[in-house]
Amino acid sequence: MKLTKIHTVLFGVCILLGALSCQTESLTDENLITSDSAAKKGNDKAAATLVWDECSTTSTQVDLLAGQNTLVGNVTVESDGINYTITYNITDAGWCLTETHLSVGLTPNDFPHTNSGNPKNGHFEYGESLDCASSASYMVPVSEGTYIAAHAVVKCKSNAEFTADIESLPITIPICVTDKGDADSYFDISIGGDSFLAGDYNAWCIDLYKSLNNGVCFDANAYSMYGDNLPDVFGKPGNLGAVNWIVNQDFISQGYTYGEIQWAIWELLELDNTISYCCLGTWAKAKGEEIVTMALQHLDFEPVCGELLGIAILPTEEFSSTQPVMITIPIPCGGECEETAWADGCDFPGNNWATYFQYGEE
Repeated sequence: MKLTKIHTVLFGVCILLGALSCQTESLTDENLITSDSAAKKGNDKAAATLVWDECSTTSTQVDLLAGQNTLVGNVTVESDGINYTITYNITDAGWCLTETHLSVGLTPNDFPHTNSGNPKNGHFEYGESLDCASSASYMVPVSEGTYIAAHAVVKCKSNAEFTADIESLPITIPICVTDKGDADSYFDISIGGDSFLAGDYNAWCIDLYKSLNNGVCFDANAYSMYGDNLPDVFGKPGNLGAVNWIVNQDFISQGYTYGEIQWAIWELLELDNTISYCCLGTWAKAKGEEIVTMALQHLDFEPVCGELLGIAILPTEEFSSTQPVMITIPIPCGGECEETAWADGCDFPGNNWATYFQYGEE
């Protein structure tokens, strides 16, 4: 009888100790989360133990990198003091967006992530599936914070998609000149809108007798340099293949200057180019003539996959006095491919190459 009472008492003590043990464990788990925002964004409970490096990448625009090393576009941030407008821009016409995932936080620890520091893209607050888009924009309250993680899934276009794009030309596009006479080309231009050509490009002048300066914006029609519908606006249309050959040779890396390349393009396209030349920087006529001599051996040049196709940008009638330019876009090879992409910046602490940045003036 006495033995039975002892067992009963011991059993009760065990139940009490077990209850206290469970209560202590629950309190410990709650203490692992250090902020309400981290909990709301779906971070694992152990996330507070992670060490995030101090992020020194403060910018209003960063590169969008696919597969860690391939530049396919950029991510820009504009603020009106109340909201951010965060935009993914594809600047390489051979790629497009199929998914976006965007997170904004007061600290990097607010990004949805696992307890090992890998991002949980599916828990990011903004994003969508897209049908091979060239851009995507999101409005985010400034109160969300200044740290931005911008993830995307991008794909390289198939031959069929690229062909469909080219067959859709001509299209009307808005253009702004962002630089003139830089080290790599005669112009730098930015094409707006949501067409497959939207993005930033090196460009070349294809009409010596008209003018165009840095900062000028205009509307233009885009044509393939090999299209049957290309207007007859060139003095020597038989040399268009040679010009397209020039822009495929990367003469800058061979010691030629942008001025020598531009002079050669004028020499090949104009019937009379005896007027004075503007904005060619450092150049030598003899080296320009070398380019012309080589190009004339390639009058029948037509780019194939992996090479660059020339696109003529001809101002609309409203801007008829504006100088036409030429850009290039890459011709894809083979079928489709898909890559993950991140807005460049500071590393997540996990075993991955995910990156984030902080909004702010550089």
